[in-house]
Amino acid sequence: MLVLGNEQARSAVTANPTVTIDGCKLACATKMVKESGGEVARDFAVLDVYRNHRQLKPLGIAVLSEGGQQLARVLAEEVASVVDEVVEPSPDGDQNA
Repeated sequence: MLVLGNEQARSAVTANPTVTIDGCKLACATKMVKESGGEVARDFAVLDVYRNHRQLKPLGIAVLSEGGQQLARVLAEEVASVVDEVVEPSPDGDQNA
């Protein structure tokens, strides 16, 4: 939506810390958030997650297979833990980023 210039998406990323997931080295999601005036609280690169869990090999890009689905779960858990940190207020009342 940011690529298309959607104002609601732009407002959302400028008003909130953002967690991005980039599927390749070009880091388009992270770049778009920054170019739209948003703050990237944490970025994830799918290739880095794969390097850390090579045993969970997807069959391909379109067909994940069981290994690919497990890899997606690992990434989802990592992202969920960071999202919890970003949205949970710290003891002094500030948002963690």
